[in-house]
Amino acid sequence: MAIKVMADAKSASKPNTKLSKKSKAPSARKAVVFARVSTARQEKEGLSLTEIQIPRAEEYAKRNGLEIDKIFSVSETGGQYKIRKKFAEMIDYVKKNKGVTDVIAFRVDRITRNFQDAVVVDDLRSKYDKRIHFIDDNFILDKSSKSNDILQWDMKVLIARQYLERVKEDGQNSKLSKLQKGELPWSAPFGYMHTKLPNGTRTVIEHPTKGKVAKEILRRYSTGMYSVKSLSKEIEDEFGVKLVKDGIYRVLTNKFYYGVLVDPRTDIEYPHIY
Repeated sequence: MAIKVMADAKSASKPNTKLSKKSKAPSARKAVVFARVSTARQEKEGLSLTEIQIPRAEEYAKRNGLEIDKIFSVSETGGQYKIRKKFAEMIDYVKKNKGVTDVIAFRVDRITRNFQDAVVVDDLRSKYDKRIHFIDDNFILDKSSKSNDILQWDMKVLIARQYLERVKEDGQNSKLSKLQKGELPWSAPFGYMHTKLPNGTRTVIEHPTKGKVAKEILRRYSTGMYSVKSLSKEIEDEFGVKLVKDGIYRVLTNKFYYGVLVDPRTDIEYPHIY
């Protein structure tokens, strides 16, 4: 009987290795953050990367037991090409890294604004078993999402696209208004520069050094004694301004230099005020 008691005592003193393995705390899920602003106005009006989107994503991750593996952020200063590139980098990174299980975005319209991108993001959920979190929209998409969640996702993508189209229309209307007033709605051509007048309005004036070069390009080419290539070389030798053949050609073909603005979308010409 004593032998049995001692055996029981020994067995009780041994650690239960199977139990300790089962009770091991699971590692935190890894997430990436995608944050974007596409206009300076958005940066100022509640969508700031450094003040709103990224801090809120970090707070959300901590609250939900997510470990942030990488942050992909891009602002309006990068231009549309860099925004598209950063989005593609994020998608590629998440697909290749199986340890990354979650994607966090502030809102649906911060990660996608068109149906093509929506399909790519939805593939992360349906084909790669990733969870997509939308902080401000207060919902999560994953492989097991119900039809109501998918409908909500589809509706928000549609609304985001509608907003984008409205912004484009507003931009086109603003550009047309400027053209009709004879104002330049895009960057000034070679030899000119934008400047602000004392009353706060913006205008276009001749550049103090490049203006003379532009005039010389037009004057010399009009003599019929130069090819674009020879004129490019002479301008560089004489003025120290390196303009490749395409640069010379743009000066020669831009109607701005003789008083006309051309809308590239419609080819309609407008006399300018400069």
